[in-house]
Amino acid sequence: MSSKSFFLMAAALFAVAAAAGASQPYAPVVSVQYNISESLPEQLMTLITTPLEQSFYKLERVVQVNSSTSHGSVEIEIQFDGGTSEQDLTRVIRQIEQLNFSDRIHVISRAVLLRPPRLIHDATHLQP
Repeated sequence: MSSKSFFLMAAALFAVAAAAGASQPYAPVVSVQYNISESLPEQLMTLITTPLEQSFYKLERVVQVNSSTSHGSVEIEIQFDGGTSEQDLTRVIRQIEQLNFSDRIHVISRAVLLRPPRLIHDATHLQP
């Protein structure tokens, strides 16, 4: 076998292996994103992130909540047992609407959508 043939065969095998790894879909999550005028992460954790996380765990079938809080930004992902659906998205939106942050902070924008997860999952965010 020539080195050119070997290289092409190795490249083809690598492409097949990469495609197989990429084809394993992640279960979608409900993603909640806030852009906020306040920038201190500690303040955002107290005023936004923690209350949202606690309220999301009250929803049926929630198995995991992951969050990231940084300067002026909060991102939370909610994973549901049995997969996340449009109905779960609607329930999360209703839950958010019950919380009133406007008297404490200025929300610049909020997005709630169904998408593949981006945040790292670890055991520290599992429901107690």
